[in-house]
Amino acid sequence: MNNVRSAVTVFHLRFVCITDLDEGGISATNDVERVLASLVQMEELCSGDIVIYQDREGWWDQIVIDHECRFVAWKSLNERTPQAAMVRILNDVTRSAS
Repeated sequence: MNNVRSAVTVFHLRFVCITDLDEGGISATNDVERVLASLVQMEELCSGDIVIYQDREGWWDQIVIDHECRFVAWKSLNERTPQAAMVRILNDVTRSAS
């Protein structure tokens, strides 16, 4: 039997996807702090989550949050689907983990 231990990297990811419905009010882009606070209050957003956002034009970008789920910055992904945005983020995470 081989006594050599395996070397692995493990990470857990949870994506929260937000879409601006463009119903005529203030955009979620301009109200991002309140949107995030509402999601925390509803227990839909937790520390460690990854947040992606679809703007009114249909582009997906990342909302970078801190450990208390507060807005830090926008990260441009310029993807057309949430799946493409998630894959791009996953590629970044796996590159930084190796």
